[in-house]
Amino acid sequence: MKRPQIAQFNIWAFPLIALLVLYPLRGVRANDDFRDTGRPPEGQSDSAASRGDCDFELTPLVPVNEQGGWTTQPNPTLWVQVPVELSSVKSVLVMVQDESGTLVYRTRLKDLDAPAGIVRLPLPDTVQLPVSNSDVEAESGYFRWMVAMYCDDAGDRPAYITGSIRRVAIEAPSELTLEGKSSQEIRELSEVYVDNRIWYDALTVLGNARLAAPDDPVLLEAWHTLLDNSTVGLEAIADEPLVNCCTLPEE
Repeated sequence: MKRPQIAQFNIWAFPLIALLVLYPLRGVRANDDFRDTGRPPEGQSDSAASRGDCDFELTPLVPVNEQGGWTTQPNPTLWVQVPVELSSVKSVLVMVQDESGTLVYRTRLKDLDAPAGIVRLPLPDTVQLPVSNSDVEAESGYFRWMVAMYCDDAGDRPAYITGSIRRVAIEAPSELTLEGKSSQEIRELSEVYVDNRIWYDALTVLGNARLAAPDDPVLLEAWHTLLDNSTVGLEAIADEPLVNCCTLPEE
């Protein structure tokens, strides 16, 4: 007698079902926006930026009207669109400061070799941003980050961008682990973050998954949906390739 086939058990099935019960999905809709989650540099409506002695401009992957957003992670990932090969850049400076200007992290990278595209910059484990006030509408608790690229030997006029980031503790999953998840499960996890207006985590979940599977149609559609959101305004770079660079050292 033919034995009945036993269905394989997906170890992520129960956690994901529980997650969706706790944080029901609504999908990206007109009222799923990231307004009032960033903090532009004082006195400016958009990010401080300059091309310096470089012949290009950098684009931070943050909502354009906010120039920043929220994360649940102590060491979040920054994403920057770079329109040139990194081998043409002398060095790259990455820096994070708190609201008082105290340095939290600083490193300079040299001799990089990567194509043009959207570059991933995961902050190392030594960076431990504290959770801000439980009042998610508070004005305090923001950190300022900067990415600067130097194109000349003098190194005094870089192309640079700045953004803000704030770590919050709200009703959303705190782990970004993607191992074992299907493309649809990854998309749904990102949408949970979108529902809670947590920009950096929504972006990083999809960005990391797309680096592993750049041609996956489900992930590609989710990526476009996120960047095309009217309160994000990054549709112009949604088709840029993702670049698996760079490793930021612990300092």
